[in-house]
Amino acid sequence: MLNAALMDFDRLQLRRCDSSSPVRITKHKGIGYRLRLARRAMGLTYTALGELAGMSHATVQNIEIGRTVPGIDTVERLARALSLDPRWFAYGNPDLSQHAVHYMVAPGCDLIKMGQDLRDLLAGNGGYIDDTYKYLDPTGAGQWCALLRQADFASLVSSVPVADVSAKLSALIGKVPLDIVGLGAGTGKQELLLSNGLLSKRHTNLRLVLVDISQPLLTQAVSDATSFLSETRSVPIVAIVGDFHELPKYSFLLDGEGPRRRVICMFGYTFGNLENEIRFLRNSLSWVADGDYFLIDVRCTMAPVDRPAEILKRDPAFGSRPKWHDKTQEFITGPILKHSRGIADVGLAASLDRTSCVIPGSYAAELTSEVKYLDGSVKQFSVGYAKRYDLKGLTDCMSREGWDFIEHWPYADGAYMLGLFQRRRPKPAPRRGRPPIHAD
Repeated sequence: MLNAALMDFDRLQLRRCDSSSPVRITKHKGIGYRLRLARRAMGLTYTALGELAGMSHATVQNIEIGRTVPGIDTVERLARALSLDPRWFAYGNPDLSQHAVHYMVAPGCDLIKMGQDLRDLLAGNGGYIDDTYKYLDPTGAGQWCALLRQADFASLVSSVPVADVSAKLSALIGKVPLDIVGLGAGTGKQELLLSNGLLSKRHTNLRLVLVDISQPLLTQAVSDATSFLSETRSVPIVAIVGDFHELPKYSFLLDGEGPRRRVICMFGYTFGNLENEIRFLRNSLSWVADGDYFLIDVRCTMAPVDRPAEILKRDPAFGSRPKWHDKTQEFITGPILKHSRGIADVGLAASLDRTSCVIPGSYAAELTSEVKYLDGSVKQFSVGYAKRYDLKGLTDCMSREGWDFIEHWPYADGAYMLGLFQRRRPKPAPRRGRPPIHAD
C-alpha cells in the first residue's frame, strides 16, 4: 500500500515533467525527495533506515539532503529496506518496463568543454583528432548508425562470434552474479547479444552496464536494450555518459551487492584505437578485481611486422578495400567538416606505422587528412589510428600486465578476433630482510 500511495503522490510531481522520453536521467534531487517521503511515511529515523539497508545513518542523511549521489547498489538496498520498487525510487516513474534503467552522467564529464577543445584543436596548425569526436554529436552518431546498416559492414559485425563467448563464460562463471560492462559501447549491439546469450543459459543474476561518451549512441543503446533483452527476465541496465579513460574516478557506480564477477568488454576494435594499451591497462583498469574478465575485439596482423611490403599488399587498409571503407570518409573527417570554416578540399590517406605500437608484433594503419582552405593554407590532422595484433605478442604482453589468456575466437577469415583474458594481480615481491650487522 505504501508503494501505491507514494506513486500516486509522486504522479502530481511528474505532470510537470516531460515524460515523452523512454529514458529518464536519474536526478539527484528527485531521489532525495522520494527518500525523505518514504522514510517519513514509515516513521523511520536515519539510524533505523541505515540499519535496515546496511549503511550508516550519515549516508542516508547525505543522500536525502542532496550531498551524496547514490550508486546503483545503494539505490537498490534503500529500495528493499523501504519495500519500494527500485525503479520508482530511482526515477519516480511508475510506468517503467520491467528493465530498471539507471541513466547517469559520470562526475566530471563535460561535453560542452569537449566541443570547445575540438574547435581549439582545429583552429591550430594540425594534430590528432581523437575518435571520440566522431560520435559526440547527433550527426556523427547518425552517420555511424547508417554505416552499421550497410549490408557489407553489417555482415562483418554479425559474424563476431559472441555466441561462442557466451558459452565459454557460462562454463567458467556458472551462476555467480555477473555484470557485463561495455566500454565505448556505442549502440551496444554486441553487449546485448552477449547478455542475451548468457540469459539463454539460465544465468539469472545479470546486469548490463554501458559506458560511452556519445549521449546519442548511448540513448539508442538503452532503447534497444529494453526491447531486445529477454522479456521473461528483469535485467537492470546501467547507462553512463562518460570517458572510460576516467573510469577509476567513478567505478563506485558499478559496485554491486555481494560477490560479483565482471566481464569488461571492448567491442568494435576500440582496444586497437587506444594510444597506449599498456597505460590503459595499468591506469584505466586499475580498479578491476581479481578474477574479473576482459573481452577485446581486435584486428589481426596480415603479415609479420618486419615485412612491410607484405603488409601493404595484404592488409585491406592499404590496398583493395571493401565498399564500406570508401563510404566512411565523410564519417571519419566529420569533426573537421562540421567544425571548420573556409574548407576547399579534404583528403584522406592511409600509412603504415610500425614504430609507435607498444605491444610487440603489432602495427597500425594511420589515417591522415590533408585539409586545404580557401585562403591557401594547408593543415594535416591524424583522424584515425587502428592497430593490428599478433596473438602471441598480445597474450605475452597482457600476461606481463596481470591478465591471463583464456581463449580467442578468430572470425572474418582470420582478419579479426575476440580475445578473453582474466585478471590476475601480480604477487608482490617478497620483502627482503636487512643483512645481519656484524660487530667489529
